[in-house]
Amino acid sequence: MKYLKHILLCFLFISSLKAQTNKYHPFPDSNAVWSNSQVYWFCPGNCTVQGCTSNYQYRMKGDTIISGITYHKIYKQGMWSYGNFDSTAIAYGSTVYYTSCLPPVYSSAYFGAIRNDTLHKKVFYYQMSASSETLLYDFSLAVGDTSIVQAGVVTSIDSVLVNGNYRKRFNYSGLSTVEGIGNASLGGADLFYFNDEEWSKESFICFWQNDVFMYGDSTCSEISSIKQVVQKTDKVNIYPNPATDILNVECLMVNGTTEITMVDMLGNTVKQMSFSTQHVTFNIIDLSEGVYFINLKTNEGILTKKLIVQR
Repeated sequence: MKYLKHILLCFLFISSLKAQTNKYHPFPDSNAVWSNSQVYWFCPGNCTVQGCTSNYQYRMKGDTIISGITYHKIYKQGMWSYGNFDSTAIAYGSTVYYTSCLPPVYSSAYFGAIRNDTLHKKVFYYQMSASSETLLYDFSLAVGDTSIVQAGVVTSIDSVLVNGNYRKRFNYSGLSTVEGIGNASLGGADLFYFNDEEWSKESFICFWQNDVFMYGDSTCSEISSIKQVVQKTDKVNIYPNPATDILNVECLMVNGTTEITMVDMLGNTVKQMSFSTQHVTFNIIDLSEGVYFINLKTNEGILTKKLIVQR
């Protein structure tokens, strides 16, 4: 009897999961926040020289009517750290590479608007200066289908837990998108930028809706004031970079506990640790060669560093 009861419970659990993932979860229509980070390198391409880091977010707030259709407005806001083209800048021919960062500057501006096509499981984006909308996400794709937006083939479809409910996740090479959230690869691209610029890297951190954390790095928070995102990248150093087996992390602004999360290019968390000193060393011999992103959360904000493991 107990055996049959266990079988029944397992069947009900599996049926519940299937029902959750079969139900389409559309994009929010109000009060949503996508938190991200951005790093500008001091030189183009696969450069190992750390650049300027900015924390920012996309906030959905209010509606607008465009050509008789209702869209949900998106604002881009955060603390931006730009390259300092002063006497420390280095010129190579006609190109100038900056070697230091200016103090971060807060900004908030209207970025564009999105709308749901729930029937066809699609999300469209109307850029601020555009004359027509473009497809942003297509959640009707099947394994093997090609996404024009993500510029890749769907390699697999699985599910992830989002605030107590399972949603479909579409996996591409180096990128994953989740119903109702969009790009959701920790260390991967943000909501709108799927292809990294030569000089920068945009990374998704977490997603909030109605002031409730939904998905991503559970230690992140919404940017509600300038103090939360003050960047002091000159006081954080990781070395050697590229690294082989040992990595050193120095954080001169430690005042309490600093949390480190290391993710790979697919957004998988490969290492996590906390420390309360200004210097910590840990072993990375078990990591495969490649590019990783190290997120450091201190009481002064979240910073992202790029690490290359090379042997």
